[in-house]
Amino acid sequence: MNALATIFQDASKSSSTHRKNIVALRKLHLKTGDSINKEVFKCVCRVITAKRGNTEAERVIKFLLAYLENSSHDNNTPQTQALTLTEYLLRALRHGLRSGNKVVRYRSCQLIGNLLNVLEEMDDEMFDALTPLLLERAHDKEALVRSNAATALSRLQGCGKTEEEDAVIRKTLLDMVRHDPNPDVRKVALWNIGEGPETLAYIVERSRDTDANVRKFVYPKIQNDYKREDLEDDARDQLLHNGLSDRDAGVKKASLKLLNESWLADGEGDIVDFLKEFDVLESLSAEETIRAYLVMRPDVKMPYDEEFWASLDAETSFFVRVYIQYCSENGKDEELDEALPPLVRHVKHLERITTILAQTEDEYQIMMFEFILGQVLKIAEVQDFSDEMGRRDMLVCLRNMVCTIELGDRLLSAITTIRKCASNEQEFMRFMVEEVLRTLLDQVEEEAEDDTPVEVRQAIILSKCLDIIKCILQCVEGVLSENPIMNVMLQDFIVPALRHPNAVIRGVALHCVGLYGLYDKALAQQQMPLFNHAFETGQAMACLVLQIYFDLIVVHGVATFWDEENGSLLVREPVGGEEPKPVIQDTMEKALDCDNEAILTVAVEGMAKLFVLGYVKDVQFLKQLVVLYFHPATKNMQRLRQCLSYFFPVYAHSSHKNQKYIQEIFLPAFERLLDVAESMPGAMISPMQIAQQLIDWTDVRKVVRNDKDSDEFDGGLHADVAIDILKVAIREGDPAIKKMYCQMLNKLHLGQSLDSTRAKTIAVLVGTLKEHVAGVAVAANALKKFSKEIVVLDEDSGQAITDGELRDLVQYRNRESIQLSDLDSDKSDDEEED
Repeated sequence: MNALATIFQDASKSSSTHRKNIVALRKLHLKTGDSINKEVFKCVCRVITAKRGNTEAERVIKFLLAYLENSSHDNNTPQTQALTLTEYLLRALRHGLRSGNKVVRYRSCQLIGNLLNVLEEMDDEMFDALTPLLLERAHDKEALVRSNAATALSRLQGCGKTEEEDAVIRKTLLDMVRHDPNPDVRKVALWNIGEGPETLAYIVERSRDTDANVRKFVYPKIQNDYKREDLEDDARDQLLHNGLSDRDAGVKKASLKLLNESWLADGEGDIVDFLKEFDVLESLSAEETIRAYLVMRPDVKMPYDEEFWASLDAETSFFVRVYIQYCSENGKDEELDEALPPLVRHVKHLERITTILAQTEDEYQIMMFEFILGQVLKIAEVQDFSDEMGRRDMLVCLRNMVCTIELGDRLLSAITTIRKCASNEQEFMRFMVEEVLRTLLDQVEEEAEDDTPVEVRQAIILSKCLDIIKCILQCVEGVLSENPIMNVMLQDFIVPALRHPNAVIRGVALHCVGLYGLYDKALAQQQMPLFNHAFETGQAMACLVLQIYFDLIVVHGVATFWDEENGSLLVREPVGGEEPKPVIQDTMEKALDCDNEAILTVAVEGMAKLFVLGYVKDVQFLKQLVVLYFHPATKNMQRLRQCLSYFFPVYAHSSHKNQKYIQEIFLPAFERLLDVAESMPGAMISPMQIAQQLIDWTDVRKVVRNDKDSDEFDGGLHADVAIDILKVAIREGDPAIKKMYCQMLNKLHLGQSLDSTRAKTIAVLVGTLKEHVAGVAVAANALKKFSKEIVVLDEDSGQAITDGELRDLVQYRNRESIQLSDLDSDKSDDEEED
């Protein structure tokens, strides 16, 4: 079969000869019949040992597949010959699936997957022979083998004799899509998995994959295999939200293509009809979808139409609001002027919706009209209030609205509009107190239609007044102590509410005091005892107090709450002979030590913010954050873990000074986590992984800001870490932990800036540690490797050690030995006492 070998050899040299060689192979195949099968396999065996990227091997595979594909559809060639050859190759290649050579396993999976494409149908014997072997390869240790196994398995979908056999293949592919650690494998499995309702949810789930390429593949997969109607409303909403808000430009582009070319095209481009498929009241993606639509179609205009506005529903009001805000934010002044109703007509629409809402009893209708009212109120925030008559009408309308109906989340929007209607802040404050709050208080004196007790009416009105005051405080600027009207609100509403028996009212009042403190530093300092007392009264109050503390420190600076005499954050007066304690510091320590997830998360987020801003430099707090990040107790606290996973790299790599703080708590935090790992084996990542993370955070090469010219820059920071590790390793009694410390040393980057003093210190400690690990081969080898690096660095520094320095070195080592012997004797004494 020299002719066959010549054909394959020629095909491996250039793809341009494939057509000629296909004709030659067809003639040879017709002439020799099935006897050629074995010889073809011999030629194939030449390429199954070729690594990925071998161009000759890829050409041979491409040629073989082209021949089989061509022969199976050629009327002049007996199809049974091509089928027989394909089946022969499949049976022969299956033995390579269990090869000890990873390249053979890879090529076998690759060829089988491609050969299965050629087969139009498969007999049960072939299915039974290939399926278990490919299922094994789906769990191969090599990612390249797994990805090709996924391709091959996908060709077997729907070929099983029973639904159970097909379900096994589908489940394996789904497991690969969801759980395979390699993104390329997940991508291949995602692209090749069969369509169907049982797989759709898992495909949508991959729109939150950690790898951008996998996320990007979700959208063409959905576009090719599914119709818009196949997805449930929630799935469609989630898919668009994930894609349109993705930080990766490729993913966003893929989601826009799905939206514009498929889903909107199916509805003839009518965005309002498309919105009706969403629950716009709760939708995650509705606003993003409209904004994407407006970006793709910049010619869209929506001039004001009285009839349209008179019949607003949830979808149309939502679209109008987003369109108007989009025009306002993007400088489309002409389109904005055309879209906004005249101010007087805007007031009429608000009054009409408010009247309908007050008269409606159906819960669904109430919910819908509340939503419509909220959209129209948000539109009012961008109105032009130069029309004096319209401005006055708007103020009256908003006052009546705030006083007569329950606005809920829409209250802030209404009060923001009132602030814009007012000519200045003084007028706004006066209007809110005299026209709104006083009007509400007068309602307490009126006789209730349902005979509600006066105490209940008072509580309801007070709660509403506090909600209004909270919104007012979010809208104002400047120092509130200089505004007498604000003092009226404080004394007449907030202070009495702090003593109210209802806990909800007290909580809102406390929130108002916190907001007031953002504008008035003196008040914030005065109310510290109040905040501290509230922290002890429950989870909701504790979270609120922590948020208030963090906001106050960010706004006023930590110096405002720093007690110079005691060196802490605000000291509380001693009670009953107790020692005085720092108020804020004490509260934060309690929060970081508690088991409550909500309180702990708020405390961690606030502390992370203060550390990044440079307001807090207490390394004990930093140590607690490190321990919390790795501690198994926070494993399921996703919000907390997400915050810290972002915080530590940003904090460490943004400033060399921050790295020094982390270096200080490196060993204390690590030893604490070692204790946790020993007490809870298998519950957290390995100590070595933790050490590598801490080493990365203290690596001076990764600092974003260039501090190398600064006097404070210390290129030998890892040398200090090495000294700390060596000292702890010398004192460590457990050989396994001692070995781990020795291995940690080789992960450090000491750099060329290692000074002579540190080098000598490290040399002394290494010499001492060698005596302690003489019987532990792994530790001794790791220490030997580290010693060589120290010698090389010291030689490169050009700083020779003098005889005097050598004597100092010996004396230092002797002192260390004495201290260690003393420490060992102390340990022995302690053990005897125990």
